[in-house]
Parts: sequence; C-alpha cells; structure tokens
Amino acid sequence: MRHNILIVDDEQLIRQGLRARIEYLGIDVDEMFEADNGLMALGIQDAHPIDLVITDICMPDMDGLTLIREAKEKYPGTQFVILSGYAEFEYAETAIELGVKSYQLKPISNDELKRVMRKLFETLEKERQMEVEIF
Repeated sequence: MRHNILIVDDEQLIRQGLRARIEYLGIDVDEMFEADNGLMALGIQDAHPIDLVITDICMPDMDGLTLIREAKEKYPGTQFVILSGYAEFEYAETAIELGVKSYQLKPISNDELKRVMRKLFETLEKERQMEVEIF
C-alpha cells in the first residue's frame, strides 16, 4: 500500500534533498508534500490525508514539537519522525512523550532512511489491518 508523506523543514534544500532521496531509494509513496513550518504543515494536513510526517524541530512560526502535539490531536493515525540537527536530550525526551516513532539526526544515511521508512510503513499497515478487522 502506498502512503502520503509530508516533509517539514524550513530549509528548502533539506526538503528537496529528502524528497529526491526517497524517490531514489524507491520508497513506495503515493504523494509527497512539503512545508517550511508547522503552521503550513497543519494546513496541508487539513487538505490531504497524511500518513507520515518527517519534521525538523527548530523552524519559524511553529516548531516541529508543537506541530506534532497539535497534529496528534487532530490526526491521531499519523506517524511522526523527527529529523533534526540537534542531539538535545530535552528534544528527544519530549519526542518520546509525544509518541514520535523515530528521532534521527541530520544527516541521515540512505540505509537508515530506508530502514526507518520500512518500519513505519509496516506499523501503518498493521494499524490499518486492525481497523479493518474491528469494523
């Protein structure tokens, strides 16, 4: 099954590079969206079903942790990965509390990116299967 991904980073080169790497690695996605801050990301989520959000932490207008906190309330089925240049324990601790599935440091290797994406897609599939079985 294919998934919609939202890449959130205030640096355009990071967003474009991550998009290109996902395509290069042959990761099976339906659509990829980009936002340069959390506010824009919430707007995209309001307009499109998003399965996975890959977000930076430090961004203008709305940081990644606030985005996750607000998006989790509105879209509880969405999975989140933090891709940050900060190895700050406080950020990681907050991410864990918010239920973030993975906290990765920039730059992420192709192998690690593929591993993380595969694991998250498997989690999404299991959750969808459980929903189907329940209903």
